[in-house]
Amino acid sequence: TVNVTEKHGNDNYEDDLCKYLLVSDTSKQGRVWTFAVDSTGLPISDTPESFRKLTYFSPPSGWLGRVLSWGIGMADYRIRRSVVHPQGRFVYMLLEFNAVIQVYEIDPSTGRISGDCLQEIPAIDPSYFSWKKTTGVGFHGSAELYATTTELFVSNRGLNFWGGGAESSVRIFSI
Repeated sequence: TVNVTEKHGNDNYEDDLCKYLLVSDTSKQGRVWTFAVDSTGLPISDTPESFRKLTYFSPPSGWLGRVLSWGIGMADYRIRRSVVHPQGRFVYMLLEFNAVIQVYEIDPSTGRISGDCLQEIPAIDPSYFSWKKTTGVGFHGSAELYATTTELFVSNRGLNFWGGGAESSVRIFSI
């Protein structure tokens, strides 16, 4: 879940008020619902204001990752975290098993996610993997996501079944 705030005409983010709540589906569906909230941050209604299904760009790579995903029911679309930029114009969706961040436009006044994915960013440095990523002997997932007005932080965790390195890292992106 994530809260988005409304600006009061200054740069003091502590004065902001919560306007809506994004609730992400962690199943195989990759869905996000927007709920209006009251001044305490609680949903006003059980009925969402809007609904969005994520755009599917790239599946997790590597044959082993695909077999494991299918076999144990891991979701290609599984949204691990949703973070709205502090200025409220973009939402960043962290897809856990794809290890990517998807960027969408969001209406700051309604919380409605509009249009298709603007950009898909690898959460794990693609040059790190070489043959491991394409053959699937390493398994990687992204865990946490945090946005400031100028940077996006993502943490990753990795496991390599046959020894060697697996990336567990924190990456920082300028936004």
